[in-house]
Order: sequence, then structure tokens, then C-alpha cells
Amino acid sequence: NTKVLLNTSIKNKAGAHERIFYGFSAGCLVATSENPYLKEILGELPLYFDFTNNEAFKETLIEALKSPKNQKSRIQEAQKIIQKDHTWGNRLDKIVTTLQKEK
Repeated sequence: NTKVLLNTSIKNKAGAHERIFYGFSAGCLVATSENPYLKEILGELPLYFDFTNNEAFKETLIEALKSPKNQKSRIQEAQKIIQKDHTWGNRLDKIVTTLQKEK
């Protein structure tokens, strides 16, 4: 029933936390801090926020919640990306492929 998952991993400046993938997979819109990796893989699908500007984030969050169709569309698009490239099975395949290349 959660509409938005707040990911507050400020130390992760160039990667992603599994909460982001789990949140979208569970049908939540995910709000998180922006970094180059997330922008590359998920584009503008998450709600990005700056911890130093709570008012701006509050406005972004309120606007997102006012548009359930847009919210659902963002979640579904993120789910497609995650299922295609960011499951544990995907990760395992990449690890195996990398190890095989190193032989």
C-alpha cells in the first residue's frame, strides 16, 4: 500500500542500493538522492532529492502524488528495466560472464 519508498543512502554516491530496486519491484515510486549511476540506468524514473533542500523535495513529492497515472507509469517503466537488467539472476550472469572472460 506504500506509494513512495524513501531511500536515504547518502553515502552511496556512485551506485544503487537494493532498496531502490525492491521498492520499484514492489510497486512503489522511489525517492532517492541522485547520482550518475542511477541517472544512467533509471533516468528520471525515481524522484531525486537533495537532502539540503527539503522544501523543494516536498513540492516534488506532492506533485508526484497528485498524478497517480504518471506515478504508475514511472513505476512500470522502472520495473521493466529492473527485470531486464537488475535482478540477482542478472547480476549472477554478469559475474559468471566476467569470470569466464578472465580465464
